[in-house]
Amino acid sequence: MLAVVGSDAPFEHGRQQLELLAGLPVSTKSVERQAEQIGEEIMRLEQAVIQRSVQLQLPIPQGDPIAVMSVEIDATGIPVVKKDLLGVSHG
Repeated sequence: MLAVVGSDAPFEHGRQQLELLAGLPVSTKSVERQAEQIGEEIMRLEQAVIQRSVQLQLPIPQGDPIAVMSVEIDATGIPVVKKDLLGVSHG
């Protein structure tokens, strides 16, 4: 609860909310410390996710290299309506 109220508003306001709503007498400094501690942990976890995505664990290619790679695009994913096709030759 300390981290939640500390992340949403000034620490003094969070302290007042805890006292009013939960009957918990805490210091403003306690709200600040807990919010900062949780914030640091969230930042550490986010950095770990970012680092994993940057350092992709790709398999080591095996076998002969591919000499030529062909790519085909047929544009079947383009949405059209009947009026868009008027006057178009279907050959």
